[in-house]
Amino acid sequence: MRFRPTSLGLDEDDLHDDRALIEVPVTLKRCGMAMRLIVNQEAATRSRKTDMRMITLLTKASDWFNRLKSGECKNMAEIAKEDGTTTAYVCKIIPLAFLSPEIVRRIMLGQYPAELNAEQLLKKTRYRMTGQSKPGSSG
Repeated sequence: MRFRPTSLGLDEDDLHDDRALIEVPVTLKRCGMAMRLIVNQEAATRSRKTDMRMITLLTKASDWFNRLKSGECKNMAEIAKEDGTTTAYVCKIIPLAFLSPEIVRRIMLGQYPAELNAEQLLKKTRYRMTGQSKPGSSG
């Protein structure tokens, strides 16, 4: 991607040609309906600010699954009633409790692909990042 001095609000007459052009290696990545501008591949894999919405979803999934497993709640409808939400929403979130611990750890640390967001996490419960085991394999 190239920026001309005039597009940055600079006067071309005041700059030398070697300073007039800024080059930045970027990639466009689709994130649901949006596009994200990723600055070089190294930046794409570095830690970013944690996505609190994804963390909230993972926390709810874990809590709700543990309440079912422990017998504290008999079913998803009971969880929905206690938490003031719908059974359909609980059913949509609970599968996140089965993500690999490595994926959960990377989300918590902000080390996830740039295209992953809360909407993608909900749509693709079986979303894979490096480290996620294939179904039926051990590990």
